[in-house]
Amino acid sequence: LDANWFREASKRKRYLLGASGGLDSMALLYLMHAHGFREVVVCHLDHGLRGEASLGDARLVGKEAERLGFSLESEKLDLRVEMLKSGDSLETAGRVARHNFFAKCARKWRCKRVLLAHHLDDQAETILWNLMRGSHGCRGMSELSELKVKGLTLENQAQDRLCAFGKKRLPLSLPRI
Repeated sequence: LDANWFREASKRKRYLLGASGGLDSMALLYLMHAHGFREVVVCHLDHGLRGEASLGDARLVGKEAERLGFSLESEKLDLRVEMLKSGDSLETAGRVARHNFFAKCARKWRCKRVLLAHHLDDQAETILWNLMRGSHGCRGMSELSELKVKGLTLENQAQDRLCAFGKKRLPLSLPRI
């Protein structure tokens, strides 16, 4: 999605925003606020993989959500335990955990719109992964997709072009905490 999306999208609708605490998701958080979105629920899932660094990310996301006047949903899990239970790889278990978390937040907040930010490295990895497993042509790389989780269909509006804002046009500096 490009800059037009921020101008044209309804400011009255509620959006779930997946925030890891990384530069890409924090840039999306600040862009949503700067463009006048107020019905934003910031969703942070701590996978429990990086110790103190994970706690720092959770604190950053929570503090910034509060400062910007956004609601917050935050949860922590032990992804290694989930991986062992499911037999999935760490990456797959993480993706399943995130999808389940977003579905839980969507039900609670009665919102099916999930915004996610990706940077160029994420995008390259996603393209390669989709090519290896079969991307269904251009459909596998669309900006707006549906995600079906536990009987709930979520709209996934990936903000893939944030890298263009963050690296070229958006004068972004993260506040010091």
